[in-house]
Amino acid sequence: MAFCNKCGAELDAGSAFCGQCGSRVVAAPPVGATLAAPAPLPPRRRGMGVGAKIAIGVAAAIGALLVVAAVFGIFVAAHVKKVQLANGQTLVETPFGTAKSGQPSDITARQLGIPVYPGAHPQSSVVGSFGSFQGAVLRFRTSDTPAQVLAFYRGRFPAADITVHQSRQLVLVDRGYKIAIQVQPRDGESEIVIARSKD
Repeated sequence: MAFCNKCGAELDAGSAFCGQCGSRVVAAPPVGATLAAPAPLPPRRRGMGVGAKIAIGVAAAIGALLVVAAVFGIFVAAHVKKVQLANGQTLVETPFGTAKSGQPSDITARQLGIPVYPGAHPQSSVVGSFGSFQGAVLRFRTSDTPAQVLAFYRGRFPAADITVHQSRQLVLVDRGYKIAIQVQPRDGESEIVIARSKD
């Protein structure tokens, strides 16, 4: 005997609706029948954690910077022009400025108004101009001591503001130019390196 699941009234055999309340009759499984297990739910997807999101963001930023650096490097390489000048000098032109190397340092020193240490042997020089920056590096050799070299240059710039004066280095500012003079022992001599810059 079957009963309505809604109102509990006795149902006629084979009826599809309850005669009392009109509810649809849901057939009960036969006695002893095994109910099928419900289908398993798909595993719940978890969202990315904060650490994973940060790592992905950092990786993307680094990737973008590498791409920009590569494009910039290709641009600069494509626009660098190297010109061999007379007397072994080289001129390098870039989109940002020029650099010239190979001229003897005594000639460059005279052109820039930098006194040459008496008896010093000229070496190489590099002169560059990049935007508003202008700079030069001059090298000389002498048999005199670093103290003698620095005393000479200190006397040649009496009105300069001296910012550093150490046993092998003198840095001064004269007429808007910063001049750094460094003297190092090299192969039994003193190597004089003069760097002059103006921003």
